[in-house]
Amino acid sequence: GRKRGVLTTKLRTDGSMARSLMIPAGGTERPLDAAGIEAHANKIFMKGKDIFRVAVQNLRSSSQEANSAVVLASLLVFIVDMIAVQITDIIIS
Repeated sequence: GRKRGVLTTKLRTDGSMARSLMIPAGGTERPLDAAGIEAHANKIFMKGKDIFRVAVQNLRSSSQEANSAVVLASLLVFIVDMIAVQITDIIIS
């Protein structure tokens, strides 16, 4: 078979988990200062349980959507291949 790479991707966000995955300091809301550096507030902060819970909740629907997209793309490739074969047969005849 053919080698395949990434077949489909989809990114989603609604911002509701912004405080669960963030860099607390270094932006306009909380400029970085010496205390922030000492507290490692310029590093990624994550509430792992919150992020994991949302990821698991969304995994099923995301994988179903990805599978549907791949099936549709495969069907379209098949149809285009069949049309190409028909056109080639007409040209050769």
